[in-house]
Amino acid sequence: MSDFWTRRKAAVEAEVRAEEVATQAAQAQQTEEELAARSDADILKDLGLPAPEMLMSSKEVRAFLAAAVPQRLKTRALRRLWGLNPVLANLDGLVDYGEDFNAVPTGGEIKTAYQVGKGIVRRVMAEGEGVDAESGSVEPQTALARNTDGPEEFDRNVALEPSEPATKDISTDGVQGADEAQTPSDLRPRRMNFRFEAT
Repeated sequence: MSDFWTRRKAAVEAEVRAEEVATQAAQAQQTEEELAARSDADILKDLGLPAPEMLMSSKEVRAFLAAAVPQRLKTRALRRLWGLNPVLANLDGLVDYGEDFNAVPTGGEIKTAYQVGKGIVRRVMAEGEGVDAESGSVEPQTALARNTDGPEEFDRNVALEPSEPATKDISTDGVQGADEAQTPSDLRPRRMNFRFEAT
């Protein structure tokens, strides 16, 4: 019997606590609805609190955590508390996830010269260039005229005619006779001979 009454007493206490929680939630909801219709300046004036952006210490932020303060003012006070912390306020650039990775720079519209079925073609915007915008072909005369504007290019497949070797007459009247008198036998290699004086 004692276990029965113990369980019964605990159940009654749980029902009472549930009713109290429901009553407090209803009152909080009603208070939030009433405060939502009022401006933040009026609420701060009635509560005697400064603007959340004017807070200078974490102790002043605690006053905004009271139940009478609406959630939007609590959020502003906590945002100010985040800035009052020097570790969080002074970013050194080494924090992880310190940038918004969703804001990806696209660089604007990207244009390409590639056409489906035609490959990469060069579009000439100036008139009279002889370029067909639809087919991407260039007339031969226009291509020749265009090539003359830049540096001259040579065809590598054209055979070059051999030029005559340049000869230079270095003979003189005095040396010519000596060169003609020499024969291959006179042009034998000579060895170097060294002589040492006896000591």
